[in-house]
This record gives sequence, structure tokens and C-alpha cells, in this order.
Amino acid sequence: MRLINDKGRIFGLVNPIDALITLAILGFVFVVGWLVITRGNVTLPGVKQTTIQATFLIPLAHPEVIEYIRDGDRVKNDNSKADLGEVIEVRSEGARVDVPTDTGELLPGESAIFKDIRITIEAEGRATDSMLMINGDILSIGKNYVLNTKWFRMNSVLVGVTPDANGR
Repeated sequence: MRLINDKGRIFGLVNPIDALITLAILGFVFVVGWLVITRGNVTLPGVKQTTIQATFLIPLAHPEVIEYIRDGDRVKNDNSKADLGEVIEVRSEGARVDVPTDTGELLPGESAIFKDIRITIEAEGRATDSMLMINGDILSIGKNYVLNTKWFRMNSVLVGVTPDANGR
């Protein structure tokens, strides 16, 4: 019995190209399944889980939006659907905008209509000097996130992270 017969089959049973494609598909399914099953169970060696406060900025929001953001609301990342934590503080201030002068120059000013809203959430997570992880979701300061609560969905930017008094 030859290893590859006249039809190009291994031991006369299977075509090698079909076998490679089947192995590639099975490998892909295994990796995707493993990622789905282990989501949220990712650990950072040497970094303890601690209470973290993360502050998100919602720029140029309509002033009435703030009425729909309440302490105790649960916040989720719209992209990953991960629960990011509970709202513990909501603040608003006049939105910073560029205001044109009579000469056409742009000067920093405050919007007469829109507000910048800062939402601080509290969650259990892990923080290092370069990253923040809450419920397996890796977050970065300065990155844009779409946040969801029961009552609103808004674009935001992560602007600050404060671990608890015990540090990282």
C-alpha cells in the first residue's frame, strides 16, 4: 500500500488539500470558542483586582441628557456589551468650543447651548500603568467608547482612572 495513490489520496482515503482545509476550519472554530468561553476570565499576572473609578467625558451633549443619567445606573460598553460598572457621579459644565471673533480668529469659549458631561463609574477591575481591564474589557485613556445605560446611548471618551487607596 502506497502513501499517496494515483488519485492523490493519502492511503487511498483522503485528499491532502481537503484535510488541510478541514483542519484549518476546526482550528478556527476552536480558537473562537475558546475566546468566547474565556471572555471575562482574563487575568494580568501580578495585578490584583481592586475597586476602580473611571471617568468618561460626553462632549457637546444636549443639556436635557443629564436628567437621564442617574447615580446607580449600570453602564455598558456598546461595542463589547461588557458591564463597565455603576454610575457614582454625574457632573456637567459648559461645553468648550472655539468661538470666532470679528476678525475671524478662533478663541476658546463656552457653548451657550451644549454641555460637557462627566460620568464617573465604579467597578471592580485591574489597572496597570498602561491599561485598565473591567470585566475582561480592556480600556485606554483617550479612546472613544459608546456607553449605554437603561436610558441613554452616547459617544464618550475615557478621560481618567483612579484605583482605590490601596493602589494597583
